[in-house]
Amino acid sequence: MIRNMYLLLLALVCLSGCRRQPSVDAETVLAAMSQEADLVVTEVKIRKIAYYDSDATGRFVLTDPSTWRIGSRVAIVPVDIWLRYGYDLRELTLDAVRIDDERHAVEVRLPQPRVVDSGYATGVDADEAVSIATGLRDPVGHETIEMIRLEAYREVMQQDFTEMVGREVRYNAENVLGSIVRSLGFDHVTIIE
Repeated sequence: MIRNMYLLLLALVCLSGCRRQPSVDAETVLAAMSQEADLVVTEVKIRKIAYYDSDATGRFVLTDPSTWRIGSRVAIVPVDIWLRYGYDLRELTLDAVRIDDERHAVEVRLPQPRVVDSGYATGVDADEAVSIATGLRDPVGHETIEMIRLEAYREVMQQDFTEMVGREVRYNAENVLGSIVRSLGFDHVTIIE
């Protein structure tokens, strides 16, 4: 009787403290990550106000319109830019995934985050764009406004977005990858950069 109680107590302790080892290899983990979430990103919207001056010297100067030369053209154009910044998990290789059986965890070395997709609104809202001309010249036309918007977009895309959204995209990656590895029987994921 005492022996049976001892065995029952031992079984209960083992059930509460013993862990079942996941029988999943790194290849299976990598395949699950690639299938379940090919991208982990944060979407950002940026509004820039592009300023165009036909007489510009390459620097921003506050000027009084009464001092403009005859034939000057000025345009102020808002540009709404969107981008998705993060990780493309399809770029992960088997070398980037390591199973830590002792901690029941998966370690993943993510690539550097990058702009995965981007663009800007294609239509110009005529009520938002301001175009002024002096003298007999016509205000800045649609073609020039599109050129201004494209230049603003290119300038924004040259920035490094790590400071702005790097922490958020890493947090998103930890949540997504953590969910995937838990579904495979692991306790957690550790991201290594």
